[in-house]
Amino acid sequence: MKPVGRILTNAMGASTDPTVWLRETAVLRLVAVVEAYVDAVSMHRMTKVLDARPTLVALMLRDFELTSSGTWQARHDAYDDYHHFSLRSRNGWGTVTAGIDVRNCLAHGLGTLTAKQRGQTKLPSIVKVLDVSIGGNRMHLSATTVPRLAAGCEQFVRHVDQSLDLAAP
Repeated sequence: MKPVGRILTNAMGASTDPTVWLRETAVLRLVAVVEAYVDAVSMHRMTKVLDARPTLVALMLRDFELTSSGTWQARHDAYDDYHHFSLRSRNGWGTVTAGIDVRNCLAHGLGTLTAKQRGQTKLPSIVKVLDVSIGGNRMHLSATTVPRLAAGCEQFVRHVDQSLDLAAP
């Protein structure tokens, strides 16, 4: 079969196994939930810090939200700069970062390693925590990938939640 755009339709392309689809979909959703949570907590804290004066403050908050949630590096920088809080030092972060790499392969590489990932020599050891292997320019998820990622995401979110006083500015 021939490729259809970036989607490969031969044996080396996207899987036709519904079990693989479920695993890949779960990875996409779990990482998206953690991203949304981290972004919401950050905005909650910024809203408490800033006085609710309409125009200028609203514009500042909008700018903050847009610039602090585009990438994980932007999230880390915003938490460090504005909240004096390190996301990378939280329990579960290693699992979440592995999940981000798997999600990037699925979402941006359409199931194959992205150009950036193909150059990362440490990638196999990073995603191994999720029982993910790399072969044939693809990441191969196992039956334990989603439960491991879910446990790491929960551990990370709970540690962030316990470490921040969301009632305080």
